[in-house]
Amino acid sequence: MIEIRCAYELTLQDVESDAIPLWRRARQELFPELKWQGRVQQMLMGQTQQCVFAYATIWEDYSSWEKAYSQAQGVKEFKQWLEAVESRSLRGGQSTMSQIIEPFEMPEFITGQIEVQSSYIVPGNKLSSAAAVMGEGLAERILPGYCTQRLFGTNAKSLFSWSSFWNSFSEWEKVIFGRTGDDLDRSEAWFSKWVNVVNIGGPKEVFRLL
Repeated sequence: MIEIRCAYELTLQDVESDAIPLWRRARQELFPELKWQGRVQQMLMGQTQQCVFAYATIWEDYSSWEKAYSQAQGVKEFKQWLEAVESRSLRGGQSTMSQIIEPFEMPEFITGQIEVQSSYIVPGNKLSSAAAVMGEGLAERILPGYCTQRLFGTNAKSLFSWSSFWNSFSEWEKVIFGRTGDDLDRSEAWFSKWVNVVNIGGPKEVFRLL
């Protein structure tokens, strides 16, 4: 499966005006109509905090996305929404495509939740090993949420990301840093394997689901 994400950068004035209701409409009205699975995000912490909005959708493969997006172009409400988004954007949408690492369970993507996305850069000779280690972390439920390997965009193939979803940032901190006993031992053992395949840590970004 793949994830395709399209992000737009807005001015802070637009963010404080009508950006949030506009983007929330996509999740509440357009996604159900188009039968898209995914989420709408506002960046809270990252390189361009508060001003980056994105929609990320999940598909079986690229051809499935192409077909669905082509059909969406014929839906009046989607075209009007996209025109409104682009008219407020400082530049065209920045798109990325990522491979979803198995095992994968579709999250609920609950409005108001916090998404924490932790990324790492993996050297070219360890890409297969990184995918295997991430898959192990998912299978053993050391990593709640899901993981991806970027296929198209900045740091293609080398960027591995872990997305997890929480009711608050403090809940994330409690779970990640409050592990004890067997949970802590399993987590530390897995992380030792992960360190051996990673080159450097990448960005950590926090989003609000709209």
